[in-house]
Amino acid sequence: GDPVTVTIKQRNPTSPQTTKVQFKPQFIENDPSVFEIIAYTDDDTPQDVGGDRFVVKIEGDENTEFFAFVSDKDDGKYEIHFTPTVFGKIKIQVELDDKLLIDNPFTAYV
Repeated sequence: GDPVTVTIKQRNPTSPQTTKVQFKPQFIENDPSVFEIIAYTDDDTPQDVGGDRFVVKIEGDENTEFFAFVSDKDDGKYEIHFTPTVFGKIKIQVELDDKLLIDNPFTAYV
């Protein structure tokens, strides 16, 4: 058969200093919710591939913790799925390779 050509693309590392978290400031109690992490490199270029290891911790008032599932969309974006079960202020903490993203924790309300 014909020879196969494989192109390997160099992947620049994602930076916790430039990566962005996008979410609405208000979530609804007991409503499955989603927000997004958009990975960027040190030079503020959006990643176009996945593979990063993000850890997301979401806490409500009185140390209530919500399970957060991170879904890698393989395009430099990551969806975070969770269901807030109590009313009030929540803190969203995002880590990349054990380093906090800049401006952590983020605050939202239920």
